Amino acid sequence: SNINLNRRHLGYNFEERIQQRHQSFVVTADNRHIISTGYWDKSFRVQNTDIAKITQVLYGHFDIVTCVGRSEVTIAGNCFLATGSRDCTVCIWIWNDTKGAIVDREYSNQEINPSPAAILTGHDREITCLWISAELGIVLSGSEQSLVLQHTLNGDILRSFENPSKISTPRLLSPSNDGDIIVCYDRSKLCLYTLNGKLMRQAIFEDETIQCMVLKVGRQYTLIGGDLGFVQIIRTHDLQPVY
Repeated sequence: SNINLNRRHLGYNFEERIQQRHQSFVVTADNRHIISTGYWDKSFRVQNTDIAKITQVLYGHFDIVTCVGRSEVTIAGNCFLATGSRDCTVCIWIWNDTKGAIVDREYSNQEINPSPAAILTGHDREITCLWISAELGIVLSGSEQSLVLQHTLNGDILRSFENPSKISTPRLLSPSNDGDIIVCYDRSKLCLYTLNGKLMRQAIFEDETIQCMVLKVGRQYTLIGGDLGFVQIIRTHDLQPVY
């Protein structure tokens, strides 16, 4: 049938031990490229959605890439990408929207084997989630059974966020309306922090595992989706459901 003819895929080289999830992929602002992670050869890849072709295979980590995040578009029309890995580091990359490719910071015309613009250190376990902002000039990253760290885009570490439990794993990160941050730990614990890392509120949604969080326009409300197929709307400022 025509449905089968139009199916496209991202390849067969995913590491079988890696579970593909919300932060395994990101789409560029123009929706023309998908950046995917989780490949066994420690790469991450750029695919053109118009022609279903992989246009870049990039290497910057010493272990499997586990997650990716994208900043908002800058005045120049470009953006930053952040990739996290099992090697406990985060790499910052420059996406050139005109070229439709990741380019080297020092040599902007170099699209083959570009180097990371910065390498962020400080974690001692696998990176599990990322959030990056060009406007604020910061990167947030979480690692397995550990802390959320805040870095500058140049790689300087600023602070760590208080973990509500020493063995909790941060899995999802989302910004709120006034610069606060929502972190999802383990299956379903949500924590609201200030941008300075102060823990303000906690809420636990025990019925299911939260798989993704999306902030609505205005960011007064947050949508959370779980493995049972339900979507809930919660108020961002107090993490309580809207009925």
